Amino acid sequence: MIKLKKKEVLTINESLTYLSQQKTSAWYPISKNLKLVKPFILDINETKEELIKNLAKIDEEGKVSTKNQNGITVIDWKDEKEATTLWDDILNEEVSIDFYKFGIDKLNDLKLEAVVIEPLLDVCLIEE
Repeated sequence: MIKLKKKEVLTINESLTYLSQQKTSAWYPISKNLKLVKPFILDINETKEELIKNLAKIDEEGKVSTKNQNGITVIDWKDEKEATTLWDDILNEEVSIDFYKFGIDKLNDLKLEAVVIEPLLDVCLIEE
């Protein structure tokens, strides 16, 4: 069992999702770990939806209001500081996950960037 912040779980999920889309013989351990993080990802998404429901401005059509910020469309919050603080608190909450560990050699059939592998090191990806 390993303790991680929810924001780390999101990053691990991104790496595992990327790996799951590659042709690799490591499909079993990747799929097994995706299955293990899924409930945490669903919880984070539900919490995010609640945050949006409670703190986002709503337009005249009843939809979440957005605004352009430096060329990026972002949610228009009733109180941006409160929303940011709450979201940061949520992402910093710790969870425990018992990852399925597998050897890095299982990914030898892939050419990968360090940014994909780094979040998985010593969490579910180990040297054998």
